[in-house]
Amino acid sequence: MKSKQFYFIQIDSDFFQSENMEILKEEAILNHDSISDYFVIYLKLILASLKTDGVIFDNDNTLSPSIIKRKIRFNLYSDYSKNLEIIDRCILSLAKENIITLTDKAIVINDLSSFVGSKKSKNQERILERNKSQEIISSTLEENKSNLKLQALNNLTSINNIDYILDGLTYFKFITNDEKKSFSKVVNETLEENNPDEFYKASNIFIKRLKMTDISKIENKEDYFKKSIENIVFKELRNETYHLDEILDELVGMHIITNANKLREYKTSLVDFISKNAISPEYLVSIFKKHRIKIFNNPFSKDSDKIISLLQILLKNENDNSKTNSLDEFNNKTLEEKYSPSEIEELQRIASYDYIHNDN
Repeated sequence: MKSKQFYFIQIDSDFFQSENMEILKEEAILNHDSISDYFVIYLKLILASLKTDGVIFDNDNTLSPSIIKRKIRFNLYSDYSKNLEIIDRCILSLAKENIITLTDKAIVINDLSSFVGSKKSKNQERILERNKSQEIISSTLEENKSNLKLQALNNLTSINNIDYILDGLTYFKFITNDEKKSFSKVVNETLEENNPDEFYKASNIFIKRLKMTDISKIENKEDYFKKSIENIVFKELRNETYHLDEILDELVGMHIITNANKLREYKTSLVDFISKNAISPEYLVSIFKKHRIKIFNNPFSKDSDKIISLLQILLKNENDNSKTNSLDEFNNKTLEEKYSPSEIEELQRIASYDYIHNDN
């Protein structure tokens, strides 16, 4: 007879006053969510990962909020979309604070062993299961290591150091290690020609965009770097449109934007959108982040025009502080010229999450 394996959580009396829980509490408040919801999600993640040594994964699918919802059985609210949005914000907060390690393929609960126990078994099936879990954890942590350098690069605006700029240019293969010394002269010259704060911020933006740049087509890297910094400073920093990168990065991550041409197309559309609606880039980013599940989890997500149209409806809903539920209430000539009444109605349903979800 095979021996059974039992798993349990060992929680100290001060668990809810621990540093991780205090951080999670602050994140919930910042996101205008319930603190208890975040605690419940974190505990459910731990419980869902017990038998696999702290890893949650799906063999067939990317770990979307809907997949995570199904795995942890988070159904506190009758509104399906509300459950998804809370899970999404909580998971991103946990990853940002390094409480979990997150990739497209897996979630690893960091430091799980500190408060989880089990009655050990020599069950062969359990050993195989454990080995598979360890392979996934190793793969996830290895994948995350490649992001650590990028996380450091994201701090360039607060670390005014030429070496960080050169490391970033090397990391994305804009220059080679052998070229670092000679290119430092170009970087210093560009710094001298600009306001230092603007230079470092522009350099950070330039470096992050290199991942979508075909470097092989650049004939003169020195001129390209200098002109790019100048363009970013005068055309983006001064009007704050660089904030739109937060949206573009998300679209790249969701494989909606797949090349540099698409990136330019989406950026142009977003810039036009903020200009026509007389809103700040930061305000648009806040709307996008608030409704990112609605934007990604719909039939129109691959269509740039329809994402912009969906943002138009979401913006109107925000301004009206109410949902647009009927075609008569929404009077936008631009949409009416582009789409049929049924398409506009579908966009409105997506914006209001009035369509039926399948939770199976």
